[in-house]
Amino acid sequence: MASGEGEIWEGGGRSFRVEKVVGNGAFGIVWRAHEENGNGELYAIKRVLIDRRYHNRELEMMKALDHECVIRLHHHFEKAGRKRDETYLHLVMDFLPETIRSASLACEHRRIRSPTKGSSLQMSQGACARPQVIECLGSRYPAVHPKC
Repeated sequence: MASGEGEIWEGGGRSFRVEKVVGNGAFGIVWRAHEENGNGELYAIKRVLIDRRYHNRELEMMKALDHECVIRLHHHFEKAGRKRDETYLHLVMDFLPETIRSASLACEHRRIRSPTKGSSLQMSQGACARPQVIECLGSRYPAVHPKC
């Protein structure tokens, strides 16, 4: 069992039972979890080490975005880590059981073609959300402005 699995993470008056790691990257680990005493809905909790030397813009951006085709931030909280001066930011977001990449890899593994209908739907949702992202974040973060 990986560290964290089965644990209850509490913050901001809410409790979440961590189930398993569903992704990881350079900045953090994403866990699948559900809210204790909740309705059983699954959430993705991204846990990121806070480095006080750098400004973490992800929380600001997630709070500012509100579009049906963008992952929604439901809650966030900070918790101390195991080491001294270690603090983690926890972002509680919508849980998507599958991504374009995971679906594509599954099809490749089974040696079948990716269904174009599902891929097209996900791509159109991304295109639908793009103007909202640019409008919401572009003025604050010049790197978000489209180049084309």
